Amino acid sequence: MNFVNSQLFLDVQLAAIFSDSKTFADAIANDSWQGASQLYLQVKPLTTQQLAEFVAQHFTLESTALPKMQLSSDDAPSYIASLWPYLQRNADTVKSSSLMPLKHNYIVPGGRFQEIYYWDSYFTALGLQDIGDIDSIDAMLANFIDLQNRNGCIPNGNRSYYSSRSQPPILALMVDLLWQAKYRDEH
Repeated sequence: MNFVNSQLFLDVQLAAIFSDSKTFADAIANDSWQGASQLYLQVKPLTTQQLAEFVAQHFTLESTALPKMQLSSDDAPSYIASLWPYLQRNADTVKSSSLMPLKHNYIVPGGRFQEIYYWDSYFTALGLQDIGDIDSIDAMLANFIDLQNRNGCIPNGNRSYYSSRSQPPILALMVDLLWQAKYRDEH
């Protein structure tokens, strides 16, 4: 059973324990979500407070905070360049969460969005091209091809709850962008 279809997930969302419904959808089970879900079925019903305590005991929430940084009004490009390291994620290990692991490093939008998004990544790639980070574009493209091979399509984002939908196809645009960045001077 998919975690987002479990009784635990439904009850947590209906209890509105978190102000953002995405918070629990992206939580990482400390052991396994199947185990937490089965344990929940054994101990329910719980009050909202008890349910919140159960979640806190069995799940870790992802941090979405970016460091506070000062923007110098005359140096916006440097400020933007300084954000890239905070938005880059290393290749994933398999975790007990909704995150679909990626084999290569990738860039996330930040804030509550700690996963890639197919359409958005093209615009990220344009920014990476502008600063000359061609290796990151190459890694993004490799991740998308891997997702397509695993899922039959490139999902909206690398979360299991996005696996049944996609966004406008930008794979060819990314291939062209990478080709132009790597080989335009050679031809």
